[in-house]
Amino acid sequence: MRKTTGSDQFTAWSLHVAHAGIFAAAMILAFLLRFDFKFPADEGNHLWTGVTLAVVVKVSVFFLLRIHRLGWRYAGVTDIVSILMANLWSSLVLTTCLFAL
Repeated sequence: MRKTTGSDQFTAWSLHVAHAGIFAAAMILAFLLRFDFKFPADEGNHLWTGVTLAVVVKVSVFFLLRIHRLGWRYAGVTDIVSILMANLWSSLVLTTCLFAL
């Protein structure tokens, strides 16, 4: 087994941060598209609750399904299927959480 270096840990951490940023941006953009880019003041609480929950759930599911360990240099169909499955599971968990609130 290969020993983990500080550089590898930094790369994994930075990948989680990048995923979180992408997920947050996607949620905010989807929210703005829903309201034709006219941000309603009374919906701000819903936006930030949804963004926070989406980032936590999606980063957690992507971590649990080890998406951060995929080899991006030689990505293939099986890697795409893994990403799609991780996105499907995280969306199901997120939808369940949002309806529970």
